[in-house]
Amino acid sequence: MILKVAFARPNATLNQVNDLLRKTEDRGLKQSLAICVSLYGDAVNFDIPRAIQSVGKDNFTARTGTNALF
Repeated sequence: MILKVAFARPNATLNQVNDLLRKTEDRGLKQSLAICVSLYGDAVNFDIPRAIQSVGKDNFTARTGTNALF
């Protein structure tokens, strides 16, 4: 359930962070937002969908895929 909630509005959140990244002139904030976009994008595009598919499966790949998310 928590994975589905986390996946509910990923693009809106990612778009908001990207907008902030484009608008800021502060170098430190730009670096932080770029890291956020990279990590959040990976989670949204790879980790969360894989974790949702793996829920209930009892195999090494499912456990390591879910553990990588946390």
